[in-house]
Amino acid sequence: MPDGNNLLDVDSIYIPLSPYRYFETNSPDDVNAALSENFRNGHIDVVNKKKFKMIYNHVKIGHVSFNAAASSAGFHIHAAIDIKSFVLIFVTHGRLEARIKGKTSLCIPDKLASLLDFDQPSVIAVEPFYNNMTVRFARVAVERMLEKLTGKPLRHALRFANQIDLSQPGPKRLLAIINQVAALYEHDTALAQEPLLVGQYEQLLLTALLTCLEHNARGALLAPPLPAPPKVVALVENFLEANADKPLNLGDLADLTNMSARSIQLAFKKHRGYSPSRFLRECRLSRARDLLRCAAPGTSVLSVSLACGFASQSLFSRLYRERFGEKPSESVART
Repeated sequence: MPDGNNLLDVDSIYIPLSPYRYFETNSPDDVNAALSENFRNGHIDVVNKKKFKMIYNHVKIGHVSFNAAASSAGFHIHAAIDIKSFVLIFVTHGRLEARIKGKTSLCIPDKLASLLDFDQPSVIAVEPFYNNMTVRFARVAVERMLEKLTGKPLRHALRFANQIDLSQPGPKRLLAIINQVAALYEHDTALAQEPLLVGQYEQLLLTALLTCLEHNARGALLAPPLPAPPKVVALVENFLEANADKPLNLGDLADLTNMSARSIQLAFKKHRGYSPSRFLRECRLSRARDLLRCAAPGTSVLSVSLACGFASQSLFSRLYRERFGEKPSESVART
């Protein structure tokens, strides 16, 4: 490890999620307080306290949390056992080494990332000039999503490979999805306050983790599903139409039908020619039209689009015009 004599100007580099500043400090004590949440009973030893500065941004998306950090000095994180989460770490500057059970997992920009489950006490060594994104997935949410996707109970604890090769297609896709969601949240802080959108992005991230990375249940996930019968499709459509104003995900549909989410998706494609998400989108467009038609003076199209689960106003406006033959603002103007 370098000795930490070089100082990273953390005020001049790009750190994702800047609107969600959790702390900015020169004190390792402040960092230890945060680590007690992000790494169970974790604490740090800083290599060069005189030149230490850390900026830490944090946002929660359902059972997934994004944490972006930059540090001017190297340090070690000592983490206790914590089997409640999977923690994905990738770096844009610097280098990280995680040592668990005598094995080392590396983080190198654009090359390697680490996914840790902390089933044993761990030591994470971080170099100076450090800038990273850490994504924490609640284990219970990941395993529940896996059961809903496969339609089968999980018989063994879920295990991922600790070392992730970012040159492979799956990890590349996962990293692209994470960066896209982070950019959306950074651009528009209102997303974090909209339950429909939080639910959509949480489901996207959980599903991406399971489908993009190697794990011990991948065989069950890749097994071809059997399509649900037509009556299940009708049941799901009625449920989606009645609950379009609520946060919904594939797990809810699996609970409703006692079938796997993949079987439901296949049945929609076979019997309807569209997906459950497409049907839900149409329901939410109809709800948006009702809201716009009875909107109070001063109501913005953006507020209605967000409330109905559309993160992009331009996309909402395009879909609305395709569906109803007029702009959302024209529906408001006639009220």
